[in-house]
Amino acid sequence: MDVKRTGSFIAEMRKGKNMTQAELAAKLQVTDKAVSRWERGVGYPDITLLEPLAGQLGVTVLDILRGEKTFPDKMTGEETEQTVAETVRLAAVQRRQAVRRVILLAIVMLIGAAMLIWGILWWTSQQSALKIIAGADGPSAVFVAWRVEPMLPVAVSAAGAVLILASLLIYRWRK
Repeated sequence: MDVKRTGSFIAEMRKGKNMTQAELAAKLQVTDKAVSRWERGVGYPDITLLEPLAGQLGVTVLDILRGEKTFPDKMTGEETEQTVAETVRLAAVQRRQAVRRVILLAIVMLIGAAMLIWGILWWTSQQSALKIIAGADGPSAVFVAWRVEPMLPVAVSAAGAVLILASLLIYRWRK
């Protein structure tokens, strides 16, 4: 199975049906970006979409998998089995990659949340170190004495928040 060949075949069949990427995507309930990725050869359609995709394009699932129109009399049973086995293998690889990606993003989000919580807790514990000293001439002369390290919890909290936001954006972008 060749990703580029399959992608160009999908594009050719879609254009033959006078459909735009957006129309095909709407019929399959995916984004037009997903259809674009398939056609550019960046990735395969999900295995659950192969049958509906074949139906929309007026070809067989085997045609999509091979990236060309196949004629049943020319195709042997062994070639069909190889194509289906390769598709199942690719689906398993895609599934493993998706699981790894979700686990990695979850770990990054947990680290970010821990940093954010730790920074907030440290910041609040440092509030007790705040000393207010009033001058002898009344309330007009108020001085605040503070330890030097209050920026560290703020920086850690900000870094944690950035990690959380970045992981959310990456997760959203990858969908």
